[in-house]
Amino acid sequence: MRLDFRLLVVDDNARGIEPVLLSLEEHLEAVGFELSRTVWTGLGVEDVSEPPGKGRKYDLVMVDYDLGQGTKGDGVDVVAALRQSMKYTEMVFYSMAPQEDLYRKIAAGNIQGVFVAEREDLPEILRGLADIVIGKAVDLTHARGLAMAEVADIDALMTRTIRKALTGDITSCLGEREGRIRRRLEKDKRRAVRKLLEGLQRGVPGVLDNPLFDSHHKWRAVRKLAECLARVPEAEMRTVERYDALLKKRNDLAHVRAREENGVEVLRSAAAAGEVGIVIDDAWMSTLRQEIREHRKAIEVVCAAIEAEFGDAGAQEEGGESQTELFGE
Repeated sequence: MRLDFRLLVVDDNARGIEPVLLSLEEHLEAVGFELSRTVWTGLGVEDVSEPPGKGRKYDLVMVDYDLGQGTKGDGVDVVAALRQSMKYTEMVFYSMAPQEDLYRKIAAGNIQGVFVAEREDLPEILRGLADIVIGKAVDLTHARGLAMAEVADIDALMTRTIRKALTGDITSCLGEREGRIRRRLEKDKRRAVRKLLEGLQRGVPGVLDNPLFDSHHKWRAVRKLAECLARVPEAEMRTVERYDALLKKRNDLAHVRAREENGVEVLRSAAAAGEVGIVIDDAWMSTLRQEIREHRKAIEVVCAAIEAEFGDAGAQEEGGESQTELFGE
C-alpha cells in the first residue's frame, strides 16, 4: 500500500456515514496515512461485475445491508459479488440490524472472510481493520519500500517540472538559475561522473534522466527555479526548504540494523563512530509518513506554480532536445 489508504463504501446514504468516515480519517492521519474514499450510492448487484473504478485496488471495503429502494439485490448480494473480484481485501458488512441477523445472512450466502458490525460499532471496527491493513506497511521492509516509492514519485514530479521549465524559451532569470544548477552539479560530481558532465553540455535537460542526478539535486534545482516565480507560494516553500531533512530520514531508514540492547532487539540507523544512531520505532515511522505527505503536497504546489509560469513554452518539446544550447559559451 501507499500513504493513501483507499476505502470503498457501498451505501445509499453517504451523508449518514460521514461521521464514521471522519473518525477513520482522523485515526489514519494520526499514524501518517491519508484517507482516500470512494463512495458508491445506488449500486446493486447488477453493477458489481464491472464496478466503478474497475482495476483500482482498495485497502478496505465497507458495505451496508440496506441499499435502498430500486436496487436489485441487497448488501449480501453485493458483498458476495465483491468478494469474488476482491478475494483478499478486508471487508466489513454493517447494518442497523443486530449482528446475529447479519451473521446468519452471511452464512446463508456462504461468504467467507467478511467482518460484521452494527452501525453504532462501525467507528471502532473500522479503526481496528485499518490497523490490521496498515500493520503490513509498518514493518521495516515495507516501510523502506513505501518511503522509496513515495520519494520516487516526488522525484518524477520534480523531473517533469525542471524539464518543462528549462526546455523552450528561457527567461534571463531561468538562464541564471540554470547556470547555478550546472555549477553545483559540476562541484558535486567532478571527480566521479564523466558522462554526467558530458550531458551537461546539452543543458540540465540532458542529465535529468541520469540516475546520478539524484533526489537532492532535483530538490535544489526546483528551489532555484522557484526563485524566478513572479509569485512564490511562500508557505509551501518553507516546507520545501526542509526537504533535505526528509531525504536524510529516508537514507537513515535504508541503513537500519537490528541490535540487541539490554536483551531487547532495537532497530537503529547507521551511525558514525562514537554515535549510537536513531531508534526506528512505530512513532518514528508515523512521523516519517506524516512528513512525506506534507512535503509531497508542498512540492506539488511549487511545481504547479513553476509549470504554470514557465512550462507552456517547453511543454511541446518535453522529452525532446532543447531548442537552445542552454549551456553554450
